[in-house]
Amino acid sequence: ALVPRHASVFSALGVGQSERAESEPLGAVRGTLDEGRFSSLRGSLDAAADAALARLAPDLDERVTAEGLVVMRHPGTDALIELPLGASLASLRSRFEAAHARQFGARRPEEPVEVVAARAWVRARRAHPIPHTARAASSGVTRARVHLERGRPAVEVDVIGRDDVPAEGRAGPLLVRDAGTTLVVEPGFVVSRLADGTLALDDHAEPTRAYGTHRDPVRVEVFAGAFMTLATEMGHVLRALAKSPNIRDRLDFSCAVFDAEGGLVANAPHIPVHLGALGVTVRAVLRAAGDTLRDGDAYLVNDPRAGGSHLPDVTVVMPVFGDGGALLAVLACRGHHPEVGGRTPGSMPAFSSTLAEEGVVIPPLLCAVDHTLDAAIVRAAFASGPMPSRAPDDNLREVRAQHDALARGREALRGLCHRHGDDVVRAYMGHLQDVSEASVRLALSAHAFDPPVVAEDTLDDGTRIRVAVSRGPDGRLVLDFTGSAGPHPGNANAPRSVVVSAVLYVLRTWVGRALPLNEGFLRCVTLIVPGDSCLDPPGDAAVASGNVETSQRVVDVLVAAFRLGAGSQGTMNNLTIGDADFAYYETLGGGAGATSAGPGGSAVHTHMTNSRLTDVEVLEEAYPMHVRRTSFRRGSGGAGRHPGGDGLVRELVVDRAATISIVAERRSRGPRGVHGGGDGAPGHDAIDGLPVPGRVERRVEAGAVVRIETPGGGGYGAEGEAGIEPDPSPLGPVRRFD
Repeated sequence: ALVPRHASVFSALGVGQSERAESEPLGAVRGTLDEGRFSSLRGSLDAAADAALARLAPDLDERVTAEGLVVMRHPGTDALIELPLGASLASLRSRFEAAHARQFGARRPEEPVEVVAARAWVRARRAHPIPHTARAASSGVTRARVHLERGRPAVEVDVIGRDDVPAEGRAGPLLVRDAGTTLVVEPGFVVSRLADGTLALDDHAEPTRAYGTHRDPVRVEVFAGAFMTLATEMGHVLRALAKSPNIRDRLDFSCAVFDAEGGLVANAPHIPVHLGALGVTVRAVLRAAGDTLRDGDAYLVNDPRAGGSHLPDVTVVMPVFGDGGALLAVLACRGHHPEVGGRTPGSMPAFSSTLAEEGVVIPPLLCAVDHTLDAAIVRAAFASGPMPSRAPDDNLREVRAQHDALARGREALRGLCHRHGDDVVRAYMGHLQDVSEASVRLALSAHAFDPPVVAEDTLDDGTRIRVAVSRGPDGRLVLDFTGSAGPHPGNANAPRSVVVSAVLYVLRTWVGRALPLNEGFLRCVTLIVPGDSCLDPPGDAAVASGNVETSQRVVDVLVAAFRLGAGSQGTMNNLTIGDADFAYYETLGGGAGATSAGPGGSAVHTHMTNSRLTDVEVLEEAYPMHVRRTSFRRGSGGAGRHPGGDGLVRELVVDRAATISIVAERRSRGPRGVHGGGDGAPGHDAIDGLPVPGRVERRVEAGAVVRIETPGGGGYGAEGEAGIEPDPSPLGPVRRFD
């Protein structure tokens, strides 16, 4: 941190001292950065600087500076860097790589650099600046008693003037006095004086550990925020570096922090269907690596038998070791790749019956050693198998972005450990899970669940999903999915890890406390999932739609059993369009179910997905398609005192011959309303104006039009009722949706 002179009055002083500036943008500069473009930029920026200078007011002195600023990125990413043009192309490229590494934790010297925008920036000082106030005199050293931490006694510290701060630095605790400002330098910080008199605060000194590993309620919240922030920062880096619209624009990815045993500690608010499953993947990687796990390693995996959700969801896992060499934590991120092979472009076939038909299967694979990703290993993995990826180079770029995001997370986690100590960080990973477990037990203590509460529902083809909720003799919450259908002959099988994700999500919703999703929510839960069923299928079973569709039905029956509200759209409305050269994939929002608290949201992703609708401009730039219509599907939400949300309508025109694959549910029956509320409208799909079923694979010619109408949400309470009493209990009687 930097503390300039007069920091306490800096805003007021700065207004009088500030420079005047003008900016003049350049048009038509986008393209690869090379010698020709660099020379062209220099000439154009000189002319733009003259134009900007002419707009500055005449009451300026001759201290005028002008520079050209260039916005650059690696092509296809959103990792934008703005830098002064400088004197040479080599210097600009070098400064770009250094800035890219600082901001995004990655250097990519082998990739080209693209100029996105440029502008001339002209600044001039005022002719009559407001004078500085007098500097604080050097006053020697005095002493003062201060309270540095609440609840602890005051300590006596030195008090020195700003000009007495040495250039080499002085460690806290101490006070630094200036005109109008007193700076408190806390333990663990070092203050030094720069050449211009600015003070610099650094925490590179060995920190003083003012607290131990015991659980403190306030610090539980602090560390929960720190872990979530860490995961969120990884997501920002991944989004900036990724090239696929699936990750960059739709945000179909998740980042999370795990303890050394692979228990989920915290996540960013990403995709719920990933997060419970990610813990299974991390534990599979830890088992596979065993004693060979080393600092700087990273593993690649998408195998549903190792916690994968479906094959396009590719996961990178990175261990983080403490100062003593012991495993401290594990970081992981999962992102949906637009292409991993299989029988149809986009790797989301409607009618696959084996896992091999859905693309490459990657068990835990060591893909990075000593913090360096092995491109050959990654490319070979995606080019393997009977139906390999059609774009292994694209897969490599996405994996590199995932690896770089985790590297940034590792750096941030090590910084957290430096400030607080490995033992404290490790302890609070456990404390956070303990609090989540206690929250579930508290909610559970109010319910006897005798007899068990049962809820069931079906997919459109009649596949049954059933759950019985009870309280075991040991006081644990028992969720028993016995009675659910056997293995699905198609691809509606959900890996057991996906069921774990659904349970974790619903429990977090039921508890209602603002805690990150973590493994603690599952500690007092007995989960019974029958083997060789559609919720725990054989190892070679197809799972493409189980992750996206069956998972939603698992949530539907849990929401019904826990009486959390009316049914939401119950589908992700998966639309894939592609050929040998491109693969577009998108999930579409619909109506959310209403609750006792209010109406359902319209045209939103619900429950197990939290991705976005691809912006029209992004879609049309990235794919040979254009959007004819995107709108609300008015009137599709169920009627009620609190109506269900409306679905949406998406209409696309394919500009060249391609294969269309639709995988969607709630086409034969809409989501159910509750307490007298109306059902939501079922979805409806068409190609070239002709209705098609919820599952279809079709080769179309250029100009084909695909229209998706997504389901509305169910209503809550009879329409016209004066008021609705909230559900008296989170759990109610047997509920069957036949």
